[in-house]
Amino acid sequence: MLERQTELITARGRELQAQTDLNRAIANYRRATGETLQVYNISVNGGGPEQGRRQAASPGVSQR
Repeated sequence: MLERQTELITARGRELQAQTDLNRAIANYRRATGETLQVYNISVNGGGPEQGRRQAASPGVSQR
């Protein structure tokens, strides 16, 4: 019986590793094809990298 339990635990470990490998492969594929944002319904609107940035205020100074 102990041998069967060990085999079951080993099989479950292999199954989890296979699922992890699959998820990584899917993520790598989406990254390579540029689909990652689309898959999660994320859209980026606006201009360049400066848009949306705010200058940090000095301590004790409020921003308007």
